[in-house]
Amino acid sequence: MGELVVCGFYEDDWDTGFVLGAIYNHKDKPPVEDKDKLVIKFKDNTFIEYDRKNNKLTIFVQGDINITAIGHIVIQGARID
Repeated sequence: MGELVVCGFYEDDWDTGFVLGAIYNHKDKPPVEDKDKLVIKFKDNTFIEYDRKNNKLTIFVQGDINITAIGHIVIQGARID
């Protein structure tokens, strides 16, 4: 509520619209100024950040994490120095 956004509407139907995205301005600034980072922040300070320049995903959670899968879960990592 109160965020500046761009909306799209179907032709001849101003009652059916959808939000295309947010517009950042002096009041609603982007969470990070770096164009190589996508950051999603939540009210409880939980955040998800992806840095495509450094290929790094960071997730910080204020609480528990539950992962459920019908199939396999594969977690693989390699340290490269």
